[in-house]
This record gives sequence, structure tokens and C-alpha cells, in this order.
Amino acid sequence: MDGRVWRLHAASVLGALDRPRDTVTLAVQARLNTVRVTDWLDTSGSPATAAYDETRWRRLDTLVAAAGDGGLHVVLDLSTYRNLLARNGINPYTHDWAPFLSWVAGRTNTVSGVRYGTDPTIALVSFAGEVEPPNGSDNTLGVTTTQVTTFFDRVFRLWGTLSPGTLRSTGGLLQLDWGSGVDWKAIMALPGSDVCAIHTYSDADRLVTLPAVSTYCGALGRPWIDEEFGFELGMGDAARATAMTDTYRRVAAAGGAGAGIWNLGFQVTSPTYDVNTATPLAFDAVRSAAP
Repeated sequence: MDGRVWRLHAASVLGALDRPRDTVTLAVQARLNTVRVTDWLDTSGSPATAAYDETRWRRLDTLVAAAGDGGLHVVLDLSTYRNLLARNGINPYTHDWAPFLSWVAGRTNTVSGVRYGTDPTIALVSFAGEVEPPNGSDNTLGVTTTQVTTFFDRVFRLWGTLSPGTLRSTGGLLQLDWGSGVDWKAIMALPGSDVCAIHTYSDADRLVTLPAVSTYCGALGRPWIDEEFGFELGMGDAARATAMTDTYRRVAAAGGAGAGIWNLGFQVTSPTYDVNTATPLAFDAVRSAAP
């Protein structure tokens, strides 16, 4: 960024649409430089209308603008559209995303007045993380390995023409430690795959996937991030802080370009993955990991 190395230090902010300014204030307190916005569409609605719901997009506008005002960047996670399609029984990897992506890139933020496709606040667009394994038992839509790889090639190329200044990522992938049918090497090697991304929740994610992706993307000459990891509140503040610090250290030791927690929010009772000032040790673990 501006000629200098920039490390992503992020948090997902599910629930932030209800408290955008408070969320940005909390993110600044946590010494974050990025917030990841996701799951803002009504996935129970019709794709023809729910994808473009002005009320929901105006709420997102407010959050993105607040992040920019607070000196933060945004990961714009479009997996919410994938989930909307899947909830309606549509294979999201064969569906034509061109109308939706063109609309998103062309949308002008109603708060900041900046077009999404040229907004410098948006550092990274991710499309469809946590792909359902084609070889998994829950693959009710007949998704195939080829469909998934072709999908990412298609959306990477399209977004590159719609918003050439924004980095592109699959979104964090899971299920890479077994023959899941997600051809992650082919996907991460695609011409438009600017940033490789994973999510880590299990020992296999941390001990198998993380080093494998580090080695592979390093050989490609591309940065990689742990876009999402987290630990449930019920394990205790001290244990959470230790586990979070361990993950940050693993990512840094493997040459990662950054990491993001799930989730920065205001819930204080279990079950929740939220981190806030009411979980002081976990909150300090986030602050201490800032670049």
C-alpha cells in the first residue's frame, strides 16, 4: 500500500449493520485495519429481488462508509449471494453472476457517494468461501469440481474488468485436508486469484491445510491469508486468548499476509464467537497481534 508492505489485520463483523459506528469504534480500539462484511442479504428471499434489496444495501453503505471514515479497509464478502442462490435450490457455481456483479461494481454508496467498483476502502472482494465439498454427502445441488473451478475463473475475470483496482479472492476455503473435490491448487493458481485464502477451525486446518497453502501460494508468488478463525466464548477468556495468539503466530511463522477473527461483536453470553472489551484477554490478544 503506497509502496509499503501492508498486512491485513481483520475481523468479521456479523451483526455490525445494527451498530455500524460502534463497530468501527470497537475495531479501532482493537487495532484492526480491516473489517470483513458478510451475510447482509436475506437468503430466504427471491434472488431476483433479495439480491438488490435497497434497505439492506443502504445499511451496508453505512458500514462501508463508517469503516472508511475510521481509517479502516473492508473485505467485501459476496458469499451472501452464493448462499441466497443455494437456499433457492440454484447451483451457484453454474448460475450467471454477471448481472449481480455488474450491479455491485456500479453501485454508488448512498452515504459516501463513492462507487463500489472504485472505492479505495474496499481492499479485497471475496466471492464464495467455504465451498461445499463436491464429494461431500450434503451436495444436494450436484455441484462438481469442474463447476467450482470454472466458476472462480469466470468471476475473477469478470471482476477484473469491472473493478481492476480491487484485489480478488475466493474467500476462505475449507475442506482442503482430504479429497473433498475442491481443487484448491487449480483455483488458487487461476490468473485472477490475487490472494489465496483459507479458514482455520480444526487441527487439520491448522496442521495440514495452513502449511500446504503457505508452501503452494508462496511458490506461486502470491500472498495468502487466514481470512477467518475463531473460538467460542464458552471455552473461557484465557483459553480463547491463548488459542487466538497461537493461530496468529502460526500464520505469521508460515509467511501469511494477515489473518482475521470471527467475530468482532457485542454479544457477551455463550454461545457466541464475539470478541469485545467484555472479553479482555481475547480482546488484548487481537490488539497484540496488530502489525
